[in-house]
Amino acid sequence: MLKEELAKYIYNLAFYSNDLIPTLIGIMSGEDEELALYASSRLLSSPLNLDQDTLASLDATLWAIIATHPWDQLRAIAVNLLSKYPPPQGVPEELLQERCETLLALCTNASTEPCRTAALPAVATLATHLSYLTAFFLKEITKHVELAGHEDNPFPTRQAAVSAVKALSPILTFETFNSAYFCLYNFLHDDDEDIRKEAAIVVKSITKAEHTLLPLAAADALVDKMAKSFSEDEEFTKEVVSRVVVNGDAKDQLKQVCARDKILFAREKQNLFLSVHGEVMRWAMVLGELPENSRFIEDTLNAMAGVREFAREMGEEGPAGWMREEYVWVMFGQVAEGLGVIKRWRGDCGDEAREFLAEMEHLRAHELFVERLAEVLAV
Repeated sequence: MLKEELAKYIYNLAFYSNDLIPTLIGIMSGEDEELALYASSRLLSSPLNLDQDTLASLDATLWAIIATHPWDQLRAIAVNLLSKYPPPQGVPEELLQERCETLLALCTNASTEPCRTAALPAVATLATHLSYLTAFFLKEITKHVELAGHEDNPFPTRQAAVSAVKALSPILTFETFNSAYFCLYNFLHDDDEDIRKEAAIVVKSITKAEHTLLPLAAADALVDKMAKSFSEDEEFTKEVVSRVVVNGDAKDQLKQVCARDKILFAREKQNLFLSVHGEVMRWAMVLGELPENSRFIEDTLNAMAGVREFAREMGEEGPAGWMREEYVWVMFGQVAEGLGVIKRWRGDCGDEAREFLAEMEHLRAHELFVERLAEVLAV
């Protein structure tokens, strides 16, 4: 308590003497950990524009703490501060690269969660100051963003991930594809409003929009921009395909889902904001405008055969039958939307697709599914 009051007194004196930042840096460089923690917290809460000499002094202090300080709480704040202030001018490219690699390692190897979380936006921020950011290093950063942004992670971890994408926004110019665009798209569908809003701000920045859009509208704008910019990119096509196609044996997956129906405690779905089938429809529309993909056609036709076998075994669906399971509904939807893509590419899906429709009608499958299947086959 006494040290906290002492730190406040030093802060107030320095503030009114116009010597605030050098004083705080000096305290951070000292041996007293509690005073250093207070000083760094003050810098973190109110970033200021610094001259190059002061910035160089702060940068050296922060990296000394990160490299050698035993107190993880102080190291986490030092890492956090790296994403608030740019590196000083004149730092050699080799040193910037080395520091980026150090921060990237902290994303997984830091001993505490706050330090791992802080390292992600810090490395993204520092990476934008490299004169040449390699595709491999950018891929490594976005891989960590994707992992941190998963819906099962707590809010601070997901918030750090969207902050990392925001830091990368100066290099997201739609000239070359990287998975950061899809990470950003996923954040627009996060179940937390703050993350969706932050992602929408990033979309406004990289699409040069006049106004910040609502998250759903921002998602539409981002998809449209990606589709126009990356239509010939193999990695983009691969990601789009993965959001439509049924992976693996469709029949076995459906049987496993229905077998889990009587589980007492089912896993709660985390993301309450995302409509899975709606997402399949959206990406199927994008895929239909891309060049024909023979592997996708093969996988979709195989999936259609699998769901047909499953439907035959289950029998008549009825008003509250086996399609009530969300996973079943989504997989049947993937097959329907996939057939729609094939129809747009080739003009016809073949007799088996029409037989599939007739069979679903005979089994009294859910009317919305039957209507959608008939619609995509008629386009």
